[in-house]
Amino acid sequence: MSSKYWYLCLTGLLVIAVICGCSGNEENPIIIIDEDTEGVIGPEGGTIQLAGLVSLTIPPEALSDTIRFTITPCASPPLIADDILFVSTCYSIEPSGTIFNSPAVLTMSYGDSYFAGDIEEDSVRLFTHDGTSWSILPTSISTTYNQVAAAITHLSDFVVAADTSTFEPPPAEGVFAEILLGRSIYLEEGEIEPERNDVIMARFDSAYAPDSPIIPLRADSVLCGEYCLSWNEAGYYAYGSPGDMDFLELGEKYPLLVFGSESVPALSDSIAFPMKEQYVIDPTNEDTVSIDGFEISWTNPGSGYVRLVIVGGESDSLVIVEGINNNGNYTFSAEELSGLNPGDYELVLIRENTKMIAAEGYDPRSEIVARITNVTMLHIE
Repeated sequence: MSSKYWYLCLTGLLVIAVICGCSGNEENPIIIIDEDTEGVIGPEGGTIQLAGLVSLTIPPEALSDTIRFTITPCASPPLIADDILFVSTCYSIEPSGTIFNSPAVLTMSYGDSYFAGDIEEDSVRLFTHDGTSWSILPTSISTTYNQVAAAITHLSDFVVAADTSTFEPPPAEGVFAEILLGRSIYLEEGEIEPERNDVIMARFDSAYAPDSPIIPLRADSVLCGEYCLSWNEAGYYAYGSPGDMDFLELGEKYPLLVFGSESVPALSDSIAFPMKEQYVIDPTNEDTVSIDGFEISWTNPGSGYVRLVIVGGESDSLVIVEGINNNGNYTFSAEELSGLNPGDYELVLIRENTKMIAAEGYDPRSEIVARITNVTMLHIE
């Protein structure tokens, strides 16, 4: 696979993985996990995502039975080595030990803030823990989207980490904060209106390149507009209720209030959620397109630009196009697709606003992100 890779998601994602209880069509559902952090997938295959941070795509027939999966932060992950730095939260994907008949694809977001100095992002790898020791997975990296991907054959604990043996991280300049307002959009086959799932996340750390493992800090409380975020082991989260998955309002400016503690300084800031949604309407979900090139179009182009990612296939290849004019359409050329093999792929469209946090007691590399991520399944032949 290419040395670059995608999310959200979302990361972030992220990412953006991003997660709250919705499914795609019956042949290949996407399950957005909520605070119960579980989703059911059977032999038909599917994807589960968590808050723009983790995404697990299981191909058809990789499972012989229907299984209830969970994604949760590891309580106290052991160190990998003195010179290996955790740059993501460690996650347990269960049932641990589940074996796939054919490889699944795991993507995870990492904190790009750790690479503002002399640490090279090319040293980032995905690690897995078998209950006794860590091992490294063949990893594809997207430094553009701060995500990694790897093919996995079984479930266990996973974390993104970087080799710092030849690099010296920049000194911490305060508490690092990462705040995300995210929406994931999935357009079901034959449907005009997509499913939407929103999440708000806030994470704090005591140093910009902290000693591994990363131990999130707690504030007294975190508010985003009218929403009070709930604490779990990884940070603060807010999700929509079952009847209100898309609770973030397009174009709304969201005030952010962090009530300080001994560990986390108080913060008052804001960010605007994207004014327009852009979700792909052509090709539609599960369409077949040509490896010699194809055109896509999306709704509500508005202003600004979008990023496009094609990821997946048997070889886990990808194409990344960023900074394109947001005019509602784009044509992938045969040259751009030349690294792909025929197969099943995810077409990801991302739009986001990013704002650096400038507040006393916070590392200046702290950020607030408002992101919309759309995933459309494609067959490329």
